[in-house]
Amino acid sequence: MDSDYVNLLLHLQKSPKELHPAVFSSLVQQLNNLPVPFSTTLTASVIASPAWDESNLTSLLFAFRQATHFKAEQILKSSTTGISLAPSAFWKFRGWIGSICSGARTGSSKARIAVLGGLIIGSEELKERLNVGGAHAKVENELVVAVADYLSSTELTDHWSSDFRDIRDHRHTSDIVLVLVSESLPLVQDRKLRLIDLPRLVSLCLDRISRYFDAGHVLSVQRSLKDDPRDSSSRLPRIARLTSKAISALSDNPGSKINELTDCLEASIDLFGSMAVTLEGDWIASETNRSDPGITTSNEDVWTMFKTFLFTAIMVLQSAVDSLLYRNTSNLASNAKLAGRIIKCLSHLSFISIKFGGLSAQGEGSFHEYKRTFYEALDIVLASPPQGDELMQALSGHLILLQKSGLQPGDSCRLAASTFYFHCAEQLVEQLSFQTLSQHALPVCREYLGSVQHREAFESAHSVLLALFSSQGRSPDRSDERAELVRSMVPFYVTSLIDCSADDMLNIDQLRLAFASLVSGSTSSNSDNGSLTWYSIESLLAKINHLRALQPRPEAQCNRLELALVSLLPSVSSNDDILLKLLENIEKLIVEEDQPTQRQLLLEAVRDEILHRVSDVQRETVLRWWYSMAKLQDTTGDSNKLKPSIHAGL
Repeated sequence: MDSDYVNLLLHLQKSPKELHPAVFSSLVQQLNNLPVPFSTTLTASVIASPAWDESNLTSLLFAFRQATHFKAEQILKSSTTGISLAPSAFWKFRGWIGSICSGARTGSSKARIAVLGGLIIGSEELKERLNVGGAHAKVENELVVAVADYLSSTELTDHWSSDFRDIRDHRHTSDIVLVLVSESLPLVQDRKLRLIDLPRLVSLCLDRISRYFDAGHVLSVQRSLKDDPRDSSSRLPRIARLTSKAISALSDNPGSKINELTDCLEASIDLFGSMAVTLEGDWIASETNRSDPGITTSNEDVWTMFKTFLFTAIMVLQSAVDSLLYRNTSNLASNAKLAGRIIKCLSHLSFISIKFGGLSAQGEGSFHEYKRTFYEALDIVLASPPQGDELMQALSGHLILLQKSGLQPGDSCRLAASTFYFHCAEQLVEQLSFQTLSQHALPVCREYLGSVQHREAFESAHSVLLALFSSQGRSPDRSDERAELVRSMVPFYVTSLIDCSADDMLNIDQLRLAFASLVSGSTSSNSDNGSLTWYSIESLLAKINHLRALQPRPEAQCNRLELALVSLLPSVSSNDDILLKLLENIEKLIVEEDQPTQRQLLLEAVRDEILHRVSDVQRETVLRWWYSMAKLQDTTGDSNKLKPSIHAGL
């Protein structure tokens, strides 16, 4: 028998501290050179060895991963081309993999996971060079059994004792094995994962994530964690991905395990929600009290940890949202409550997500997974109307706490939370009660309607009010309280929009949409005789005439308001008297306009409204006015100014 093989077996009987580093390279060599029966024996001897602990299990996985590559290279080089009766490379590789798996069926589950993990990762990496289908399936089966054995013998962390343990002491064998599982188990088909105790696996992963972030106290541990090479944050995404895969596998036809699935979802959502609250609270405390010189907003380590936490949370919560979307349950309210808790968690993390553009970012720079998690969770809440109002009340409570903590509207945490709040309110506005609107949503909006220096919050606050007016226009038969609230807002919001017509505030498209929605919502009530609509028109006309009288005239602002006035034509078409008065005033503006370019722009805007937006019922009235204006210009000798634009396209 080869002396190198004998020496290897002797070294495998030593303790971890006595194990020579050359053992791993010798192991790779022997696995490739020994005949198949001896590969089985060697693998069994490796697994039975007392040499493995948290310090070298990763090296064991790497050794078998490397051996897989070397064996495949050896088989491919020795394979013949053309017709041959010799076994193909596929059968040789499959036989070798089978011999390793045969030796990994008994013994320490931790060592088996390392051995089989190396095989499955190696075979996965060889897929483009070699047909590994059957070999890969064999490893999958054995790995599932090994992980199942490991889970059955593993206990969760004793949180009472962990409170007294140094936060840097994360070097537990269970942690290392969990890292190995996170690297290998995602390569197994989902249908096979159902044989594992998935709820227990999820609990272990969540426990590991919680300990890494010290239950959300990131600011108190980040300086001690950053120097720990064994606890690199690069491992955390793998554990988060494993958690996500386990939840997804459990969600796929859970059958009798529906209660276990619900428990897993609740545990995952509650853990990240709790950590998010703690993390946000610690950050606010550090922002309002600069007594700790080690924590600053420019501290790169802090924001790296924050980013890691956000990405970890999104990876797990996204799988929870997907499970809620497709979970077979008749109780939609329970799904909506869990989705609401996810949104509340994201609200507490908004001061981090805003650094990646938040919910408004578009294109390659946006955080697509974050936006997907948010909007899918919001869709679940929308499917159960009572939950929408309850969610907004909870988010309002969050803003109140931020205000009580001493944060001003322009402070980063409160600004980010308010912007997040506006995105939720815009989508849920039709479900909001009179109390939620009047006491919470509208007061928050008023704080940012003129704060153009905070652009995203400024535009989002306007979007909430436009959504409110639009919803009232679509459903005029709402409660009297809500309708009265919308009517009472009209004078205030007209003034606000006129103020926002100044340069660098709302652009032309935003202003036109805003006034159209405002007038549409104010005219929807049967109790309104058009007074609010005419108030809006008169306010616009008064501002336009004032601007036209100025020297020099602010052309850009005047142009925005004139086009906004034209945009009201479809919104007032249900009231003949107001429509005719509006047309009369528009004609007056066109006739009195002494700049050809501006006059042409107004005519084209009117024509576009007539062609595409004015209702069929009132189109005849508007066209009669249009041609009468053209005829009038013919008789006054000014037809060259208007006639080409008037007749074109009509």
